Amino acid sequence: MVIVLMVVQMFKRYSSMWERLLWAVFIVFLLSPFSILGAGFWLSFGALAIILFTISTSKEKSLALQEVSDEKSQRNIFLKVREHLKTFWGIQWRLCVGLGVLQGVLFGGLSIHSVWANFVLVPWFSFVVIPLSLLSGGTWALGQSIGSDWSFVMQIASASITPLDWTLRLSQMLPWGWQPVSSEIVAQLIFLIVGVLLWQAHKGLMWRLVSFSMVFPLMMTAKHAFDGTQALLPLKPSSTQVNGFAPYVIPWRVHLLDVGQGLSVVVERQGRAMIYDTGASFGAKFSYAERVILPFFAYQGIRQLDYLFLSHGDNDHAGGASVLRQAFPQARVVTDIEQYQGIRCRPQSFNWQGLSVSILAPAWPRKGNNGSCVVQVGDGLNKVMLPGDIEKAGEKRLLASFDEAPHQLRSQVLIAPHHGSKSSSTPYFIDAVSPDWVLFPAGFHNRWGFPKPEVVARYHSANRLVTGEQGQITLTISNSGIQGLTYRRNMAPFWYNRLLGFGTKRQARVE
Repeated sequence: MVIVLMVVQMFKRYSSMWERLLWAVFIVFLLSPFSILGAGFWLSFGALAIILFTISTSKEKSLALQEVSDEKSQRNIFLKVREHLKTFWGIQWRLCVGLGVLQGVLFGGLSIHSVWANFVLVPWFSFVVIPLSLLSGGTWALGQSIGSDWSFVMQIASASITPLDWTLRLSQMLPWGWQPVSSEIVAQLIFLIVGVLLWQAHKGLMWRLVSFSMVFPLMMTAKHAFDGTQALLPLKPSSTQVNGFAPYVIPWRVHLLDVGQGLSVVVERQGRAMIYDTGASFGAKFSYAERVILPFFAYQGIRQLDYLFLSHGDNDHAGGASVLRQAFPQARVVTDIEQYQGIRCRPQSFNWQGLSVSILAPAWPRKGNNGSCVVQVGDGLNKVMLPGDIEKAGEKRLLASFDEAPHQLRSQVLIAPHHGSKSSSTPYFIDAVSPDWVLFPAGFHNRWGFPKPEVVARYHSANRLVTGEQGQITLTISNSGIQGLTYRRNMAPFWYNRLLGFGTKRQARVE
């Protein structure tokens, strides 16, 4: 931005602040076209746009001050100082709000300390860091041109950034240094900002009503949070038909999270969830439950975990159980793992949020993959089967237990058994389940080569998606059918995923 301003001044050409900003964007794209893919581009130019907007709105007042007569010059100086302070404060709070919302979009969280941090750091960078950096860079370049090493001047600019490090360390130690926010809250904050801008720009009654309507969603969320209630509709257990008609099904979602070569499935309905497996943990410092599942819950606005299913004891399925139990101590655990006290995986059914949850197997405890807890979740119209890591023997026993009613195994959605290995997904099992959607939880380029191509080919009549290729997979289930979204194709925050086609290799059709 500074370089563009200098070039414009050299050519003695008038340009508005916004035109200079556009020139800066053009030059950045010219030198680094892919900079648009980084969060730094949006944060930097977002901050510049906010600053320019604030300055332009206060310009009229500054022009009015210049018309004050010379007889009141002392009063004029006071008014100018006050106006500059108001402009400075306007820049600060707009930066906090605007960049805070942008942080929520890009990183899924906010920091309340950005208010005082910006108040200190923005002037410091404007009047100290940036001038010192430009001066040091020019001095070093001059030394290079005459054959001298003046790199010591760069240490001055480096030392000027030390307060930034202090501020970041202090904000991390203070309470509420980082507050995760859901996508719904971020959207409501965006509507709030638009509403405030419309309120300031237009004075008519109609525009004021439009502005208020944009603030209303956030007000309702705040009211529910203050009351300690959730906006949940009363639910009744779903049934296949009511008086010959299919019942209305309140939409629910199934999320197959990308936890590498592991498994974690979240069933979500109206702000509450149950989870099937947790992904792996490695040592005391890394867990997919902490790095993927908990941030996902925060971003989705999921406040309560009711059930935690642990299919079996392998690390890639139950490694993050302790993290989730600590985060949600009220959650009921369903597993045959001895170290966890809870509901055992024996055939039974219960209702949760109007959905029917059925444990299909095993009939008695078994060790290894074939002892996986097989669960089926349905709403009366659509069913989702979660078979864990069962292999051929486990599939055979499951089919035998439903020999008299094989239609009960029919499921529209199937999480592929054992990550799509050749030891599972037998033709008889596939024929009994007859899924419309098959989701393979397999890590990108995993060493086992899951899912095996011949196994994927067995599900030729279904939509086939792989977490290692498409990332997180989300299915929304309702009366209108099942709609699928993938992270790399649909949910990633940048448009370039669509343009460059990330995740489209071997992508099945998503209707």
